Amino acid sequence: AGIISADAAVTQETEEEDDPNVCKIKAQISSKKSLTFNLKKQEPFKILAEYCAKELEVPLEKLKLYFDGEHIGEEETPEDLDLDDEACIDIKVIQ
Repeated sequence: AGIISADAAVTQETEEEDDPNVCKIKAQISSKKSLTFNLKKQEPFKILAEYCAKELEVPLEKLKLYFDGEHIGEEETPEDLDLDDEACIDIKVIQ
């Protein structure tokens, strides 16, 4: 019987965790609830907005995303905003 070294049994992390093109975004809602979402650096924030709208059960048009107090357009990307591997985005629900 062959012996397998412990080094051979390396667990592979998900691609998104290792991918330098993925930005892990923490979406902070005013009620102090937060959601975490992996968004590729070239993907528009609309994808994040749609996910948050579904999770919060609010219409997409009632959500506004902000980074450092600046409004984020739906078509902007993490790359456009020069975001690092992790970022915190504020979400406001408009009544």
